[in-house]
Formats: sequence, structure tokens, C-alpha cells
Amino acid sequence: MRNVCLVLGVVFVFLLVCGLFVEVSVLGESVSLPEEDVWVKLAPMQQERCELGAAVVEGKIYAMGGTVVTRPHFFHTEREVMDTNEMYDPETNSWIYKTPLPAPSNNFAVAVFEDQIYCIGGDGSSAFNWVYNPVLDTWENRTAMPFSQERAQANVVGGKIFLLGGSRNGSLNWIYDPLNDSWTQGASMPKGFRGASTVYKDKIYVVGAYVYPYYWDGADFNLTSEVTTLVQVYDPEKDAWAVAATGGPYCLEGLFVISTSGVYAPPKIYCLSYSQWSDIGGYIFSGTIYENMAFDLETKRWEPVAGLSVMRTGFALVVVDDLVYIVGGYRPDLPYFDGYSLHPIPLVLTLVERYTPLGYGRVAPEVCVLSLEEGGVYDFENVPLEFGLKHPVVWMGYSLDGQANVTIEGNVTLSGLSYGRHSVVVFAEDKYGNIGASETITFSVVNGPLSMFFMGAVVVTVVVAVVVCGGLLLFLRKRR
Repeated sequence: MRNVCLVLGVVFVFLLVCGLFVEVSVLGESVSLPEEDVWVKLAPMQQERCELGAAVVEGKIYAMGGTVVTRPHFFHTEREVMDTNEMYDPETNSWIYKTPLPAPSNNFAVAVFEDQIYCIGGDGSSAFNWVYNPVLDTWENRTAMPFSQERAQANVVGGKIFLLGGSRNGSLNWIYDPLNDSWTQGASMPKGFRGASTVYKDKIYVVGAYVYPYYWDGADFNLTSEVTTLVQVYDPEKDAWAVAATGGPYCLEGLFVISTSGVYAPPKIYCLSYSQWSDIGGYIFSGTIYENMAFDLETKRWEPVAGLSVMRTGFALVVVDDLVYIVGGYRPDLPYFDGYSLHPIPLVLTLVERYTPLGYGRVAPEVCVLSLEEGGVYDFENVPLEFGLKHPVVWMGYSLDGQANVTIEGNVTLSGLSYGRHSVVVFAEDKYGNIGASETITFSVVNGPLSMFFMGAVVVTVVVAVVVCGGLLLFLRKRR
């Protein structure tokens, strides 16, 4: 008897293990989480550049224009503006040259609309609006901005490109309509800034240092003026501004920001800043300050993040699948004297690094049921179940009326539903093992297969009632 129990126990454990294996295989194979809050070096660009523009289309990074130093030496530095255009493929970790810009340029704004790259700006003497088609590898001229605006920031919301700030007037807000090729002006920022901007949930977040208005008129700057880092938020739909937070990275010269979307990493604005200060108001090498910080878009709080392997400025920032890429830039090297103050000799770099954000790979997939409404009523037994996902997953399934999960490959039809109330939940799992679930949707079917029986019963009942009532009336009439 003991041997029989032992055998049965072994069989039970075997079946349990098999069941667990089947369950895991159904939910898909998970991969290990990447190490977060770290920078790793990637394949360098073929041409060293700083003050360049960068954009992402179909997962590929395009690095455009920029500046190189041709003759760096102690008393003087000669620079050359470039028209170089290179494309980086994250899957192969390699760069290739593409069709150059229509003319050498740097410090321009970059935006992507309908998979085309808009390069907008000016170098103080000219304004341009160039559109690059990555598929055709061609450039096109569009209507230039109303006036030259160097170092502005471009953001796309609702099919419009919003051009903010810049070296001429840090509070201006120009709006470009790519479909109509026209410009209009939006509400100016309450506080002019030197900084950068990014988009999250159709709102534009501007991070930068507010300085007194005379700065924008070319007046001499002094360190006793008002310098406050702000996070300002612009709502394009309402054409209105608000202040989300004060404080943050100490910046005035170079601030670079980019945001994660909340798909693979929690939604944060990553800020990399560079400043040079001294107590007497000059720019000296010994006063260099670098700060890397993240602004949590949910809690509205700042936190420090890992520093770059090589501290630098004048680079470009982009995001691919919530991974942050820093492209090019320059490292301030030995200082030179221009007759008035000391300046660092820029060492321009080809360096490219990728940052894995805090909490990367720990965000559960968002699942949204599209075809059913809470409390909805449907008069057919086959109900479509359609849903939306924000990022790729390795497994999908649904649970109907609290029953076991049913694995699916995509949108399905719930067939043979009975008359009455039902509930459904859709699940999805990503490659890191995070499982997300939709809201529980409760709905009713009023014309299922059983409803025909009830309708027939109702009809029979009505007919019987009519016959009985008619017979009773006839009987009473005869008795009279």
C-alpha cells in the first residue's frame, strides 16, 4: 500500500510540474531584465560633430549637420559647419552615410511628422525649413519660419510642429502646419528660457533656466540676475501655459532633455546639463558643472541619474523604445584666452552612448478593450473582442465570465454567447514577464441562442392567455 501511495505521489508531482511547464509556455518565454541607470558605448559616428540635430524614424537614428573644430589651438579655434547626414541602425550597431543637408547648418530644431524629418532654424542670417524623406533619401524646401531662430526647440503635437524659444527671443512660440505649409503664432511662454523641451501625453514640457528679459536683447549678462530652473507645461489644445515645478538641474549654457513614454520605462524627463561659472562672472574651465537628473512626470520630483562615461555638451538626444541615445558632442579641453576671458578648446567627438532608464523593463503592458462598452447591450450571440496594446508582447489571452484564460493571437470573436450578462478581461505579457490586464468589461446579450427559447415561451404564454381569456369571456356570455 505504501508503494502504491509513493507511486501516486510521484505521478502527481510529475503532472504538477508538467502543468506548470505548460502554463509557463503558454504565457511565453521571458528574458532577463537589463541593468538600469547605466550608460554603454555604441559604434561611433563616422564624422565627429557637435551642435548637431538628430531624429528617429522607424527605429533608425538620423544625425544631421553640426560643427567640427578644424584648427584647435591655445589662442584661437577655427570651426566648420557640416552638412553630414548619417543613419544609425540599433539592431546592427552600425552607421551609414545618407544624402547630405541642402546646406551646412548647426543648432537647428528637429521634428518628425508622418515619418519625415523637419529641420527648422537659422544661423542668425538666414532661416530655413528642410524636409527629409528617409525612404527616398531626398530633401525638400518648405516655407521657412518667419525669422531666423537659432537653438529653438521643435515638438510635434496634434499634427502641428511647435517651435519654442531660441537665441533671438526665448519666449516665442511659432506653430507650423506641415499639411498647409503655413506658420502661425501661439501663446508665448510666460518665462523666457534657455533650455530644452519634450512631449508627453500631448503636452509640451519645457525645462530651462529663466533669465531676466534683457538677456534676450543681447545685454551683458551678470550672475546676480534672476536664474531659476523651471518646468513649464504648454497645452496646445488650450494654447495655455502653466508651471509644473521649480528647481532642477543647474543650467544656463547647455541643457538637453528627452522623455520616456511609460511603455518600456516609467515616464520621466531626463535632463543632462552643462554650465561654466565663476564667482567673478567670467567663463572659466575650472567652473564647469555637469548634472544628470530625471524629472518624474507622475510625482513631479527630481532625482539624480548616472553620469556619462565622458562628460560633454553640444550633443543630440533621441529615444528609441524608451532607451536614451546620446550622439556626438564635444568635451571642453584645455582653456584658451581670447583677450577678455578664458574659454575651453572643444574636443569634438564621434562618441555614441545608450542609457537604460530607471525602472526599464518593469512596466506592465497597457491593454485597452476597444469593441465593448461597459454595460453595453448586444443583440447577437457572436460579439467581437478587439483591443489595443502600446508595445509588443509575447502572449495574449482573455477570461470570459471568470473562467480559465484562453490564449489568442489577436482580436477574436466571442461566439455562442448565451442570453444574459457576461464579463471579459484581456491579458497580455511582455518579454520581461510583466503581465497587464484590461478593465473588466460587463455587457449583456439579448438575442443569444437561449433567448429564442424564452421568446417562444413568451409567445406561447401570450397565445394561451388569449385563448383562455377568450374562452372565459365566451363562457360568461353564454351563461348570461
